[in-house]
Amino acid sequence: MGDCRIKVLLVDEEPIALDLLENSVKWEEFGVDQVRRASNGKRALQLIKEEMPNIVITDIRMPLMDGLTLARHIWAEEMQVKIIFLTSYDYFSYIQVAFLVEAVDYVLKPVIPVKIRSVLRRTIERIQKERGMRTLIEVSKHLIMEQLILGENSEELYRAFAGEPSRYFLIMVYGGWEKQVYKKVLQEIAGISYGVFGAENCAFLLEERLDPKVTAQKILDAFPEMGERAAVCYIEAKEVRKLHSAYEVCGSYAERIFMMGPGTVLTVSHVDTTKKEELSAVMMQSITDYLAASIPEGDTAEIEQIEKALFTSIKSGLRGKTQVMKCLKKVLRQLEEYFVHGNPGIEPFLACTLEMAEEEIDNSAFLSCAQKSFRSYIMQIHSYYQIQGQGKKSRVVRQVKEYVEESYMDVLDLESLGQRLYLSVNYIRTIYKDMTGYTILEYITDYRFSKAEQLLKDKKLKIKEVSRMVGYENVSYFTSLFTKRYGMSPRDYQNRF
Repeated sequence: MGDCRIKVLLVDEEPIALDLLENSVKWEEFGVDQVRRASNGKRALQLIKEEMPNIVITDIRMPLMDGLTLARHIWAEEMQVKIIFLTSYDYFSYIQVAFLVEAVDYVLKPVIPVKIRSVLRRTIERIQKERGMRTLIEVSKHLIMEQLILGENSEELYRAFAGEPSRYFLIMVYGGWEKQVYKKVLQEIAGISYGVFGAENCAFLLEERLDPKVTAQKILDAFPEMGERAAVCYIEAKEVRKLHSAYEVCGSYAERIFMMGPGTVLTVSHVDTTKKEELSAVMMQSITDYLAASIPEGDTAEIEQIEKALFTSIKSGLRGKTQVMKCLKKVLRQLEEYFVHGNPGIEPFLACTLEMAEEEIDNSAFLSCAQKSFRSYIMQIHSYYQIQGQGKKSRVVRQVKEYVEESYMDVLDLESLGQRLYLSVNYIRTIYKDMTGYTILEYITDYRFSKAEQLLKDKKLKIKEVSRMVGYENVSYFTSLFTKRYGMSPRDYQNRF
């Protein structure tokens, strides 16, 4: 019957009749995942309001509230419920009245299982068809609203929203987006009605009764997997035909949001016409010269201080995003000329090439993201000069060991270590093997099993606990490695103490 999940309510004053009805159908075969019962119409109406079943199968004649009165309440309150009546032949005349309150079918008593199953199947097929139609209508309306927000002007398109809330707030959320996360916001944030998807920003329409700033903050806080985000809220609720102007206003704050960074929530009501300040060419050249002089011989703190001075200067004014990116990439190209071109020894060392750094800067949603990419590139060149001597290479060995000792309980990721040291993973592996005579993987394994030996001396610990405590989620794999290494199982080793 498809993957549509269905809830059913059975209503009859006779417990035996309810038992027979409930046991005459294999509900799970029809996609029904909940079957509730009520002994009269009054109790049934309460359950319908609380749980909103899709189908109500009810006797007509009952105490407190009969089936027809129950159906009138459902019909009057426009509940999305399909009603199937149960009636004996003596009261068949009631069926005419039943269809006036939009019952979908009826079953004569005593209930024949094959008959109730047939009626139930038809009713569920009808629900699925209606759900499919509603889905098509909703998809169509989302596409039409997207056209209107983006500037399409058509009375025919406006008519699609007749009868809906007349005005909406608009929230634009900046940061790299994926379609599934955008859909998650539409589905899970209360009051969000429509949206416009974009790779760099997404716009959402919020019902007028809600606070746009509060909702924008919810979007930023609710999905940590989304990464870094910032939002601009248009604080005047707009009619559908005026939403495009709100969209353009929020879009005009892209450069300001880029400078302000993730976590920002701005409220606006007019286009950002602030004139952007130019970056000083003299200042940028001065920074380049300082870096060129400090990278080979200076210490890490000195390099970081120069880099921070550059970005403090950038943040001190209202800068244009395009100009900032252009200047940052120009500095990196000049440093590439100084230190990388004509130096074949540095190439295997680089974890990040100039092209990669420039692409990361171009794709940065915020200045803080561009700063990380800029810093990573200059620091890896600095690290290259730091480790040229034998003594410097020993620093890499020491930091590899420190990383293993800190993180042996977790899944070890050499890419993270490379980012910490500003070195390519292959270069780290090569230095470590040259300096110690064995591989990083061999050291990780040795260190983990030295810890396992210590832990197994505690007989209160289970083998699977020890396995996880030394970084092996798969206890069978841990046991196999341990047995191969020590000639006995972890359990036998533990029993020696």
